[in-house]
Amino acid sequence: MDSINHLINSTGYPRWLVIVCLGLAAVVGVWALAKILKWTLLLFLFAMIVVLVLGGLFWLFG
Repeated sequence: MDSINHLINSTGYPRWLVIVCLGLAAVVGVWALAKILKWTLLLFLFAMIVVLVLGGLFWLFG
């Protein structure tokens, strides 16, 4: 914990500003990860639908 205090105090900026900026960076990071997860899951769902439809067509007409 002492190293974190040293890091915050050595920046030259007010303590509250450093804490607010770090908190904002953390929130933006979590938001970006949530967006990436959402698009990954949608892509996976779309791929599964395509595979199931093509598999069904192959099974019926193959």
